Amino acid sequence: MLHWLKRHPIPISAFFRHSLVLTYAFPPKLLEPLLAPGLVLDTWHDHAFLAVALVQTEHLRPSFLPRAMGRNFFLSGYRIFTRLSPLNGAQVGYGHG
Repeated sequence: MLHWLKRHPIPISAFFRHSLVLTYAFPPKLLEPLLAPGLVLDTWHDHAFLAVALVQTEHLRPSFLPRAMGRNFFLSGYRIFTRLSPLNGAQVGYGHG
């Protein structure tokens, strides 16, 4: 049953015409205010990371609809690389914000 919660409730189809992902290194103090409670920055050599994705999609639609009913979109989003806060000094896992 849990695997159903990890999947999108409606299957989606699209063609990705172009995709660009850029990752930037920032001082941790710049990104910390953006984090949800329970997350800490995943750092490397005193740098925190943020990725920006830019994607041009064509014919984006629920999979059960014909391609002609799809829409063309330019999508953008970002991710801050994070970890779950340690509990009692133990690492509990990884996640992305």
